Amino acid sequence: MNIRNGFSFARELARKHALLLAGGMFAVGATAAWATTCGDRCEVGYQAAVKFCRGDRGFLPDDLEDCLKQAQRDYEACLDDCPK
Repeated sequence: MNIRNGFSFARELARKHALLLAGGMFAVGATAAWATTCGDRCEVGYQAAVKFCRGDRGFLPDDLEDCLKQAQRDYEACLDDCPK
């Protein structure tokens, strides 16, 4: 095998690996999107909002309670928007 054919072979091999990697990433992404329901996304959003409220934000107790209530309202609205 001469050098020119070796480079051509390496380039073709790299192209095939890139296509396989891209196809595999698409399949994993499609599976993850399929397995995640609207309710799951609402739950993740709710958990993030609660974590934000309880983080070191310097909220007064009433403000913390308001933040948690708003997180609950947003969660319920999100669930209401999910397809039935």
